[in-house]
Amino acid sequence: MTRQKQPPISAINRSVDAGTDSKSGFGNLLSKIDAHVDWNSFERFFDWLEKPGQPLRHEPIQLFKALLIAEWFSLSALEFNHEIEDRRSYQQFVGLDNRRATISYSEISLFRSLLIQRSIAAEVFAELDGQIRSFKQDLPAVVISGLSALGDDEQIVRFSDSSWVADVTPGWMTLEKQLRIYWRSKCIGGNIPGIEDIRLSDLTEIKDNLVLIRVLPEGKYLYEMVGNDIEDANQGRLVGFTINEKADDNQERHGEKGLQKDLGLLFDLALRTRETVSTGTYFFNAKGNKCRLFTALAPIEGESGRIEFLLGVASIKKIFVS
Repeated sequence: MTRQKQPPISAINRSVDAGTDSKSGFGNLLSKIDAHVDWNSFERFFDWLEKPGQPLRHEPIQLFKALLIAEWFSLSALEFNHEIEDRRSYQQFVGLDNRRATISYSEISLFRSLLIQRSIAAEVFAELDGQIRSFKQDLPAVVISGLSALGDDEQIVRFSDSSWVADVTPGWMTLEKQLRIYWRSKCIGGNIPGIEDIRLSDLTEIKDNLVLIRVLPEGKYLYEMVGNDIEDANQGRLVGFTINEKADDNQERHGEKGLQKDLGLLFDLALRTRETVSTGTYFFNAKGNKCRLFTALAPIEGESGRIEFLLGVASIKKIFVS
C-alpha cells in the first residue's frame, strides 16, 4: 500500500514575520545584514559557478543567501522548502519574486557541496565575517561566525519563536580530528589506506560516534556499522538500510529527500576526491525530533584499488524548541 504523502513538517512556529511583515523580529535582522554587506565582493568566489553546464537554476549569490538562512535559522530541508515560499523576509533577502521559481533545499545542498569541493568555504565565510564585524554587537553569535565554525565548545545559536537560544555541541572538533589523524596515519606515500589496514579497535575512544558505509554499485550506500550515540540520537534503525531507501521514504512521506540528499552529495564527493570531507546540517530524526548533525567521512580502498567503504564520525544533537 502506498502511504499518503504528508505535508511538510514545521517544528518551529514563529509569530513574527507573518506574510509580508519584514519590519520586526528576524525580518528586521535580515534587512540590516542585507543593507550592510557588499554582496558584490563575493563574485570572485562564485564566478566559476556562472559557467555553462553548472546545474543551478539561480544565481550563486542567491544560493549563498539561501544557505545562510537555512543555517542561521536552523532549518531542515522540509522547513526550508516550506518557509522560503511562505516568508516575505526570506524572499526579499534572497532576491526572489513571484515570477521566479523558488529555491529548493536540494539546490542549496548542491551549492554547499560545490563550496566544499572547491575548498573555498572558509574563504567565503571569512569574507562575510569581516564585513559584519563592525556591527557584530547587534547580531546573534551564529551570524558573527558565518556558517558554524566547528569549535570544541562552540555554541550553535538558533532562532526559536522570538528569542535566540544556544545549543552546545561539545567535542565535535575532537571527533573529526581523530578521524582525520587516523586516516592520514595509514597513508604511505599518499596512498589511501586499504580495508586490511583499518582496525576499529584503534578508534575505541570515538567508537560510539563511528559509522561505516559500504559503497555499492549504481551509486548506492549501505549503513554497515553505526555507533551507539548515532543510533540513539537518530531514534531509528540505520544498519542494513541504504541512504537511497531512506531518501525514497522521505520523498514518499514529505515530497523531499531531506537529510539523505545532503549525505548522498557528501558521499559522492568523498568517492570522487578520495579525500576526507565533512559538513553540518539540520534534520528530523525517526521520531520527528529536530536535530543538528555534524559528519565527516574518509574513503577506504579495497585490494582492487576501488573505494569499498567510507569510514566516518557523526555527532547528532537534539534541538529542543520552546
